[in-house]
Amino acid sequence: MARMTACPYRLSLRRAHQLDHLEAGCTVNIDAFNAVVIMETALSHSVLLKCMDGCIRDLSGLAGTYAIIEKTDQAIDLILKKLKEYEVYKAVFWIDAPVSNSGRLKTHIAERAEQLDFPIDLKMVRNADTELKKLDHVISGDSEIIEQCVSWYNLYPDLLKEVDDPWIVEEKPR
Repeated sequence: MARMTACPYRLSLRRAHQLDHLEAGCTVNIDAFNAVVIMETALSHSVLLKCMDGCIRDLSGLAGTYAIIEKTDQAIDLILKKLKEYEVYKAVFWIDAPVSNSGRLKTHIAERAEQLDFPIDLKMVRNADTELKKLDHVISGDSEIIEQCVSWYNLYPDLLKEVDDPWIVEEKPR
């Protein structure tokens, strides 16, 4: 329940930085593990949380470990196709280098972007959260990131429309 709720002050911080749309031609900064894991979770029909701030979050909690699964490429494709649909100029994927298989995820993202002819940059960094907190046009559901970044867009509800019958548990503000 703690991942789903937030006090009014925290909710106002998140909303203050939220974009209501992505402008055509913009560059987005993507929390790579956050985005891919959420979409893998949806495609696997595992539970996702729709939180009070409108963000979608998963329950997996990477804790330094990640594995490429059967749904990884499909998850990446959905993300890239949606960004292409929004006429985003480029996506910068921020990847936590210390997480296991981060190099493999980087390779999968690069291959899918090349096949879909979508421009990307891949940034392997010690801590993606620290970098994303300084940026604009961030795509993440991480509460700390979206409270502190310059601006963010909630892409996941739109992405989940592309998934057949996602399992979403919702907490509505009172």
